[in-house]
Amino acid sequence: MRLRCRIAQRVEAGASTLIVGEVLDVVIAEDADNLAPLVYHDRAWHRLDDGSVL
Repeated sequence: MRLRCRIAQRVEAGASTLIVGEVLDVVIAEDADNLAPLVYHDRAWHRLDDGSVL
């Protein structure tokens, strides 16, 4: 599943910023079971899958 979002709010949290998104569209792919979540950490994008070190 993929979500298309717009930034609804930015919240300052110490040295970080939490971004809250409003979902505008949802796409469910045929291979949805194989899509790993994507996160931004330490100035880079990472997929959270079985081999993740995060």
